[in-house]
Amino acid sequence: MLNNFIHFGIGSSLVGSDKAYDDQVRYLTLQNGLYDLTKYQLIPHCPAIFTTNLLPYDYDPDAECPRFLQYLDEVFMGDIETIDFIQEAVGYPG
Repeated sequence: MLNNFIHFGIGSSLVGSDKAYDDQVRYLTLQNGLYDLTKYQLIPHCPAIFTTNLLPYDYDPDAECPRFLQYLDEVFMGDIETIDFIQEAVGYPG
């Protein structure tokens, strides 16, 4: 965590702090690109976009998570309305 703080602090001095913050909040940095959380799409890595945390995952729009869906079904006993709410709350597109 300290490394991220130092990196962000140094990076902020290279770009405006408002832009640095906006980019940190807007983009999820993945191995195969930047996922734009406002447009819900993957874009190529770009030096004009300031991010500090590279996640060790590729974005795969066709990925499935059957175990997560099974877990929700088990925990909420098949209550579709609650399952839909939980999926939305954690950002799962459902």
